[in-house]
Amino acid sequence: MIQLKHILQEISLSGVTPYANSFTWADAGNGAYEDTVYCDRVPVTFTFAKDTGYQSPDRKEYVFAFMTPAQDMGWGGTDWTVSHERSSSAGQLNYMRLMATAKEALLSFIRIYAPTAVDVAGYDTTQSKTQQKTRIYKALLDAHAAEIMSAGYTLLLERDKLWLVRKSTADATGVADTIDTSKIKIKNMEVNGLLVFVPYYDSERMGAFRLRPVQDGYKVKETVLYDRFRNQGIGKGLYRFMIRKLQSQGKRLYSDDYQSADAAKVWDALVRDGVAVKLPNGTYASAE
Repeated sequence: MIQLKHILQEISLSGVTPYANSFTWADAGNGAYEDTVYCDRVPVTFTFAKDTGYQSPDRKEYVFAFMTPAQDMGWGGTDWTVSHERSSSAGQLNYMRLMATAKEALLSFIRIYAPTAVDVAGYDTTQSKTQQKTRIYKALLDAHAAEIMSAGYTLLLERDKLWLVRKSTADATGVADTIDTSKIKIKNMEVNGLLVFVPYYDSERMGAFRLRPVQDGYKVKETVLYDRFRNQGIGKGLYRFMIRKLQSQGKRLYSDDYQSADAAKVWDALVRDGVAVKLPNGTYASAE
């Protein structure tokens, strides 16, 4: 029998191999995302459901959970549960490997989608079991604080809930009025078929720009620049960087079909600078 005190002692999971460290997040409807991973031949579904519990309905907030198939309850079909007692996989999974996989799932999601906050509190059939799970999750995430901070997040215990909160939301002080642009570094990677540019200020993540491939280049799918870095010309500079990077590969950058007012201002500025053009359909593209 695994006791809580032993789990908390070993929760750094040093040397523990997760069942998976790469995830393909599928749209599950109503703003939710999920992926199912087979762990010792048992399907485990990791899910991020849309929530409004941290700040406000218009922010990107989610509840994280992972579920296994439930015991047959008599009505047929597939039922899923977060409860150990109701799970049909009790005793079949390596709990340490499962927790390591949950940590990887959390890091994958926040790096790709940059949510405002994620509720990572435990849930179970009783309050005591729920609190026990929350303590385990907090110990696990505390042990990996450096990875979480590198992704631009901090861990908060608030309103009897455990939250991963984007640092630009959690910080009350903001940053200096002027950003030292020499400290900005930009990484790019392929994630789930998208080209993703991730800017960092020192080691702090600034947001993410996700592009989907088209015939002769890439088209903007989603852009996120955290609040503390806005209105300082940084967004325009990041667009210029992406345009130069793609031009060096013989590719063009296209805007998405519908731009927010802020995005349209950036593109219009790029047009004035001669590095972009406005197309007849009202969208934009980098200059040829």
